[in-house]
Amino acid sequence: MQTRVVKAVIESLIDVHDQLYALAVTKLEAIKVGDHHAVNELVIQEKPLIESLARLESHREQLIKQSAIELNMKERVTFSEWIIEVSMNEQDKAMWDALHLRLAESVFNLKQANDLNQEMLRHSLQWIRLNLNLLQKKPKFSNYNKPNRRSAYQSALSRIDSRA
Repeated sequence: MQTRVVKAVIESLIDVHDQLYALAVTKLEAIKVGDHHAVNELVIQEKPLIESLARLESHREQLIKQSAIELNMKERVTFSEWIIEVSMNEQDKAMWDALHLRLAESVFNLKQANDLNQEMLRHSLQWIRLNLNLLQKKPKFSNYNKPNRRSAYQSALSRIDSRA
């Protein structure tokens, strides 16, 4: 009974990760064209999914912990260790391994998409800073003066006694 609930939670986790991945791909396109309104909308759409993901992960941890205690395992058990304990036959083990692989792939895809979005945003900010720096008034350099003015550096050199 417990394994069916865990399986449903894992499948829900995969679905939420896939939805977040789809939003990340859409966000990448919005970043490419510079549509900051679309990026803001996508961030707003991500928030409930992220909250749902946190709830599902917490629920999964509780279920695994409770199941591990029932199976006389240690309290802090990894998902892979739990799969080995609950798999009664090879078919169950293959099903859990496939589910575990699907979850890992969806997490990996989402991480890659988010890393790419973060890099694109960083490059966009660098481009904006570069353009702003080009538009700003250039400061005058204190070590370059008009030829008719004497700087403090020049007057100090003339005080050196060359006869000594």
